[in-house]
Amino acid sequence: MSAVVIRTSNGGNTWQTVTIPAQAKFLHGIEVINNSYIWAVGHNGTIIHSRNGGQTWIQQQSNVNTSLYDVDFADTLHGLVAGDSYVLYTHDGGNIWHIANLGVEEEHTTLDAIGTILEVYPNPAKTYFTLRLPQSADGEQIKIFDVTGKIVISEELKGKNNRISLDRIKNGVYFVKVGNEMVKEKLVVTK
Repeated sequence: MSAVVIRTSNGGNTWQTVTIPAQAKFLHGIEVINNSYIWAVGHNGTIIHSRNGGQTWIQQQSNVNTSLYDVDFADTLHGLVAGDSYVLYTHDGGNIWHIANLGVEEEHTTLDAIGTILEVYPNPAKTYFTLRLPQSADGEQIKIFDVTGKIVISEELKGKNNRISLDRIKNGVYFVKVGNEMVKEKLVVTK
């Protein structure tokens, strides 16, 4: 499951393999800032970083040994990484990664607004996921948030089974909200 990075400098006419740290494993997510700062994350806590547009890469210590699926940076210093059971953050460009304490439990919760248990499946999901409710949720609003709190999907529910397309979002960890209650279960998207 070694990682591979290829890059182009001519708009994709030709590609070359770039040497990356040997410890880097299968990559899931990538983030580019200002066309030169690049972060990539993957299996076994892999976080790698380039400061020169992907020509050279260095390993960053995540201090976790889990799959990391998504990386997002507000600028060259402030970033988040989401993975299995962890959200990491940095304020110094990844020199030190901290484990965020989000208080999110990975189990179903009762939704007071509709008085039932919400099922989210398949999870991990690729192109869609289904919300199953024992009773109708007509008119209730579903919102899907990324790890930064940004709403990436907002739709109105109809009936008991609702199939939600994931075409508009990338790989990563997301949280589902129906009505006024947050589901205490993550949704992992792996395309």
